[in-house]
Amino acid sequence: MRRMVGSLLVLVVLAGAALALARPSHAEDAAVEVTIRDDRFTDSRLTIPAGTTVTWTHKGNNSHTVSPLDGDWESGPLTRGESFSYTFPEPGTYPYLCRQHLLQGMRGTITVE
Repeated sequence: MRRMVGSLLVLVVLAGAALALARPSHAEDAAVEVTIRDDRFTDSRLTIPAGTTVTWTHKGNNSHTVSPLDGDWESGPLTRGESFSYTFPEPGTYPYLCRQHLLQGMRGTITVE
């Protein structure tokens, strides 16, 4: 009986270790890239865990901004090759847009869980 309990304990410990290794770490999820094109943000609707950094990289021709509706952060004008990053510390919904192309519907939403 003791041998059986000891074997079960070893299996439980090994199973727990395997699960811990199989789950993605926060470090793997800690960065997300969004590409800015001349008419859109790729992945314009993202769901991320709190603490994730999102980096918007401009790969288009026209100048663009990454501007939240609530004004807590702002990229300013970005030109081709420039990037802007923001770390989302708390859960919530964060809509954003390009101020220069608002009429064209250039917008996105970050949902932080």
